[in-house]
Amino acid sequence: MSRGVELDAFIVFFEPLEVGLAKRLLEFEASTLELFPLENSSLIRAARLLGDTDLTLALENLRAHLTEDRAKWIEIGARGYAVIDGRREYRPWRKNVYLSLEKLNSLEKLEPEVKYHAPG
Repeated sequence: MSRGVELDAFIVFFEPLEVGLAKRLLEFEASTLELFPLENSSLIRAARLLGDTDLTLALENLRAHLTEDRAKWIEIGARGYAVIDGRREYRPWRKNVYLSLEKLNSLEKLEPEVKYHAPG
């Protein structure tokens, strides 16, 4: 059995973004990007990022969307998992932490199995 953590993040934008722009702004190495379009539109309002990627880089990039006033809200965490019989079994979040933008800006790393929420 092996254990690890992966990025699990959700971002909501102030203004809808075109799909191409959203992809350029949000794609991280080795992460999966899920876009949530507005109904009957090619614009997206929110996105989810998942996967094995550099968590510090992901925190910096998502935090930038808040400080540059693109994002209304982010949730970001290091989701814990164990690989059992070749399948990933995800651990539940241990706690939710609600941060001001100032406290999010001073956050240096993501604690495993803690989901951080921050407004823009």
